[in-house]
Amino acid sequence: MAFLPGNSGGPGRPKGSRNKLAESFLDALHRDFQEHGVEAIAAARAESPLGYVRMVAGLLPQKLQVESGADGISDAELLAIIRNVDDGPESESQEINGAVH
Repeated sequence: MAFLPGNSGGPGRPKGSRNKLAESFLDALHRDFQEHGVEAIAAARAESPLGYVRMVAGLLPQKLQVESGADGISDAELLAIIRNVDDGPESESQEINGAVH
């Protein structure tokens, strides 16, 4: 039996059924977590470290957007800031007074 042009071949999945399944699953998971959450996490970590790490990695965002406050700062200014962080707060007052060695 061949599909005719313009004929989808059937009604397909009811609209929203996939969302309903996901919503039901998440509701059940939430109820289970409310009851066993902390203990289940500890057991997963102890019994299956690899599975635990995979679960944590799966919860992390796929892309991480980093916003920088360094826009418009020259390389020299950025280097001075980095040196201040490395040297600690005492060096900041020395640099301001021009006494850095």
